[in-house]
Amino acid sequence: SFDRRVFAPTETVSPDLFKPSRPLRLTPQDGMYAVSDATLSGSLCDVRSFVEQRQLPASAQTRLYATVQGRTWLSTRVSPEKCGAIRDGVPYLVIPLCVASGEWYGAQFRTLDRKEYLTFRWAHEELNRTFGLDAWHPDERTYCVEGPLDALCVTNALAFCGSDLRSGLEQLAFAGILLTDYVLVWDNEPRNPQIVTHLSKAIAAGASVVIW
Repeated sequence: SFDRRVFAPTETVSPDLFKPSRPLRLTPQDGMYAVSDATLSGSLCDVRSFVEQRQLPASAQTRLYATVQGRTWLSTRVSPEKCGAIRDGVPYLVIPLCVASGEWYGAQFRTLDRKEYLTFRWAHEELNRTFGLDAWHPDERTYCVEGPLDALCVTNALAFCGSDLRSGLEQLAFAGILLTDYVLVWDNEPRNPQIVTHLSKAIAAGASVVIW
């Protein structure tokens, strides 16, 4: 049977993960706009069009952001060396990585012209790359998916920004966040050897999974 002790927390829970703190408040002066913002103009509208073309629910637009000042915004949070290829003047879809209070501890930038995600963190390294904690209900069944955009389409979902979902669970447990009722949902790639391996190991361990 599946030994859930492998996910037992080994460190003291950080109170910042659960109690309200001072969230990162984003204003137009920051150069970061909610995709739902009615005042979007120019290339920022391209970001909203991208989100709409993905047929995400309307509610998703309040949890996603757009910017054309990505490097300027990011350089106030990480070192210039870590900004990598992020540039100003280029429209980005920005996916916030938040703790339960809504405070951003990182963000994922997505270019519109190619499928490329660049992830940055400036706090809570123990959480790795977990999306959705700010809208998560721990007492309900949790659906663990690969990508944040997928999580926005599923009730009470967390995304681990990658295909190693079980490692994502372990990372949360080490941060003191223990999931007891969850389903692992990989992308619909039935012939991808990596996905098949992940599925096989999860099933052998007794975890609940979705097979497309």
